[in-house]
Amino acid sequence: MPEVAAAKSGGRLTVSDDIIGAPAGNIAMAGGNFLAQGFIGAVDSGVHSGPGAVVESGFYSYLVALPSVYRSTAASEDSLLVDWEASNPAGTQYTVFLSTYPGTNPYLTLLSTPAYASGFFGLGPNTTYYAYMQPNYMESDFPGQIALSTVTLSSGVFENAMALGDVGPRSAEFHYPNLHNPGAVFNVPWTEASQSALPRALYGQGSALYEDLIYAGGGHDGVTFSSAVYFARLDAGGSWTSWGTAGYLPSPRYGLALVALKGRLYALGGYNAAGSSPLVWSADISTSGTLGAWRNEQSLPGGRYLHAAAAYKGRMYVSGGYRTSAPAGAELSVLKADAGDDGALTAWASLTDLPAPRYGHTMSVYNGWMYVTGGKDGASPKTTVWQSSITAGGALTGGWTAQSAMPSARYGHKAAIVDGNLVITGGNNGSAAQSLVFGAGISTGGAVGAWRAYEPLPGVRQFHALENIGGKLCVLGGSSGSLADPKVFVSTFAGTEYYAQAADNTGFAGAVDSAWAPDHSWRPSGLVPDTDYYFRARSRNWAGRETAYSNYLTTHTYAAVPAVSTWSAVYQSSAVVSWGKNGNPGGVKYYCEISSYTDYSFVNSYTGLADYAEFSSLTPSTTYYARVRAVDSLLRMTAFLELA
Repeated sequence: MPEVAAAKSGGRLTVSDDIIGAPAGNIAMAGGNFLAQGFIGAVDSGVHSGPGAVVESGFYSYLVALPSVYRSTAASEDSLLVDWEASNPAGTQYTVFLSTYPGTNPYLTLLSTPAYASGFFGLGPNTTYYAYMQPNYMESDFPGQIALSTVTLSSGVFENAMALGDVGPRSAEFHYPNLHNPGAVFNVPWTEASQSALPRALYGQGSALYEDLIYAGGGHDGVTFSSAVYFARLDAGGSWTSWGTAGYLPSPRYGLALVALKGRLYALGGYNAAGSSPLVWSADISTSGTLGAWRNEQSLPGGRYLHAAAAYKGRMYVSGGYRTSAPAGAELSVLKADAGDDGALTAWASLTDLPAPRYGHTMSVYNGWMYVTGGKDGASPKTTVWQSSITAGGALTGGWTAQSAMPSARYGHKAAIVDGNLVITGGNNGSAAQSLVFGAGISTGGAVGAWRAYEPLPGVRQFHALENIGGKLCVLGGSSGSLADPKVFVSTFAGTEYYAQAADNTGFAGAVDSAWAPDHSWRPSGLVPDTDYYFRARSRNWAGRETAYSNYLTTHTYAAVPAVSTWSAVYQSSAVVSWGKNGNPGGVKYYCEISSYTDYSFVNSYTGLADYAEFSSLTPSTTYYARVRAVDSLLRMTAFLELA
């Protein structure tokens, strides 16, 4: 006999019993004369049509209807509430399926209730949830489904997670990590920013961001080493249209590192025809973006290139690299130097060595953790990812911990941390330059999670530079494996967005505002030197609902290095030195000294608020040298400006 739980048609049919959960009333029958019997109390609960007859009987068939109103009435960062209005019989059950997919399969959880509301808890922040609801009365009478979607609130920014990093005269680095919110969920396809291309094709160059300026310097064009340092000013969207020349390194360098700290640009190590170099230089960054004279800093313990460097909380870190001098080979040392108020570096101190030698690797610092990815050990590229914690004093603690390995070996790649995700771009897998981009989330404990693919670069790249500008990654130059390239590729990452403010008052009147951006740090420009500033931040979810502002952190900007100074008057036994205040407010003092010795071993000095100093009782027909520095209200001194 054919299955009774199916459509029937024809002349004369008798259905004596149907299966449980599918009574005769659920079976469509059309044609001649029928005798139908459901299994519960021999009640026919179906609809039958035939010649001249329509019969409906039973007590539940199609009496249940979808709610007339179905809505999300409340949401927090970890819960949501839905309710509805309906005119169904008492005892009707309403089942709500909750999913992060636009469908019920798969679903996360379900709740069934005779009430007119349902709440879900333990959810993730800033996540879109789909709630599908279907009513039923007894066992099988479902009129269909009704659905809605809603977004949980994002997790707010909390003071105990915030930190202030490098502070300069006109800017301060504000960090507000949040590893509860989803970050860098996807990125838009990379595009070539043709108006932003480097002035020349380069690979192995360094790059750095400072305030609203981007720098690229050194490198190799395939024929010669470069000493040029280029700069561009960023607009509000993090884009630029042209490069200028900020200055020139004291000598050309390839595989160097550039780092901005304390209002200065540092160039560390590198390689040229003379081999790997241990030299470290720094130059003051002017308000126009050009660089002052280079100053020798404490040299690295040995020459190296293709090393990695990063700044964190006023300290400079260097790891790995390759030495050409004996003993030649890959380095495994990790070094630290502190930067004084004037930006001068202390002697380099050794920290916990890397587990193995590396060069062509990356080193990133985030929320008190340091991450080293890939690189070569001298034989082959690696997939390794290592993590270590940074103490309040700047040391590394707990050694290095292996994290989830990258999906492919890399060296000559670049890494950035975007919205709490470690993102890898390009590089070489040991066979050829690559275009792949992949990333992994960082947990609240600092662990690196599973890796996933992002949109790839438009072309293969190795030994390029990379900067994160408010959640927009910018790949600068690099090599295809055969040719240097000046192109700049950009891609914006999408995730939870944050908004930060800086002001010279706790009411944040006249504040400097960031843009909404999927990033956990911000560096405002245009602050006033020698001034108290307060910082706060908030977040918003995908639907644009904003959290309250965090509490604030405070810091005090440094005084600015005086502007160009001159001998404004010179007489037989006296002279006057003048300088520009360079935007310093009235309370900043200046210390000026002159000496007939180039090392300033014996000096005549002046300290005061004026922008000039008069010196008398000088020896006639004698060469004098002069320099000046600013002293802020906390008695912190800038670097000296040598007299032109």
